[in-house]
Amino acid sequence: SKKSVRKNPLQLLKKLTKFDKPKQKHAYRSEFAAVVVDKLPQVFVAKYLGHRQVGGVCGLHHVRKPVDEMVTAIRSKVEEEKSKLELPLVYVVISAKGIDVREHTSNTVKGVAPMGLIPIDFISYGVQDIKYWRVFTCIVVRELSSRSRVATCHAFLCDSAHSCRKLAVSLGAAFSIYAKQLSADGKSHNFQVELRPPDELADKLNSEFEA
Repeated sequence: SKKSVRKNPLQLLKKLTKFDKPKQKHAYRSEFAAVVVDKLPQVFVAKYLGHRQVGGVCGLHHVRKPVDEMVTAIRSKVEEEKSKLELPLVYVVISAKGIDVREHTSNTVKGVAPMGLIPIDFISYGVQDIKYWRVFTCIVVRELSSRSRVATCHAFLCDSAHSCRKLAVSLGAAFSIYAKQLSADGKSHNFQVELRPPDELADKLNSEFEA
């Protein structure tokens, strides 16, 4: 509904941090494990959080800090202006062609989100954030050579953790199709979608840190 998509993004972000109670984590693991995608394209409604330049093309460690920076910037702006902050509202269409960002009919923030198709061969990484479960992040590589690397992290705030998980799984399905096409042509690929649930990823990182 229009009412649900116009919620204050700051209020949504307050609800995104991972749960600490084992029973809640277990419930989310079950929910995430049940998310499947049987066809493409898949269409999602999301708010565009922004983008940052990144130093690598693949890996959670390249996107975690940029996501924190974008969330912090949004919170700071809301606190400074003492008012509701509007973010670009978009449709995110995942297909075998890539990620197609289209303007939502209720969008009021113009000229900010990267509208149009992000080709599948320009996307090197995608992940559901381990701290903010409603945030999906992808790395887009516009230039990659021995002399130059231009990689950008884009972040989208989904309407629920479940939708964010489905978005990640959808991109994984798109990558799978693309990988088969490359394989048929005798070509290799170096892209990745992290499909482990965010709570499992967080636990793994914590255990590695404590080891």
